[in-house]
Amino acid sequence: MYDAVVPSHIPVNAQMVAGYVDGDYRWTAADWARFPTAVRCAIATVATTDAGQVLDVERFDARPDQAPGWVLTRRRHGVDPSVYCDQSSWPAVRAAFTAARVAEPHYWIAARPGAPGIPPGAVAHQYTDTGLVDLSVVAAYWPGVDPPPPPNPKEPPPPMAKTALPAAANPIKATNEVWKPDGSHLDVFLLGADGHLYHYWWEVAPGVWSGPELIDGPG
Repeated sequence: MYDAVVPSHIPVNAQMVAGYVDGDYRWTAADWARFPTAVRCAIATVATTDAGQVLDVERFDARPDQAPGWVLTRRRHGVDPSVYCDQSSWPAVRAAFTAARVAEPHYWIAARPGAPGIPPGAVAHQYTDTGLVDLSVVAAYWPGVDPPPPPNPKEPPPPMAKTALPAAANPIKATNEVWKPDGSHLDVFLLGADGHLYHYWWEVAPGVWSGPELIDGPG
């Protein structure tokens, strides 16, 4: 991941970029548009800024004791936030969250110069400053910054045996299938020709169909 106060110093084909949403180095819409295919990490430098995915905690920016309040504000807006800080100030930042009784965020740690590895407990490590841009190594998945991973694929169940349906229910007039979000259970609702609604369900474990259950009267 590249970050810079001057966006034009970052290669346009960068896979991931970090820029500022406030302060003297705030990126414009045109700056962000230079990287149409990059994953974007938006940094706030002021703790009262209700924007961004990361709060910059360092000299001249936010203080450690201000980080918990910013994190709570961003969480209320549905963001899974992170905090950027130097490795030397990381203990003070963590202590601030403990004192405020606020669950800790994800951490982007600066330790320059350093080997491009991620410290335990962090999701990113800013390991070098080239003079024009900073470079960071980032975990394969950074919650709150990377797009959410797709849900686990749902294995299609074997064909459902409908022989237990009353003869008057055939032919079936409508079918509706609903998977549980975790993919563990499939509900199938059948509207029979007799006006009744029948319910079958497939459980991935142990891998069996159950039903039918009559759940509605004539309609």
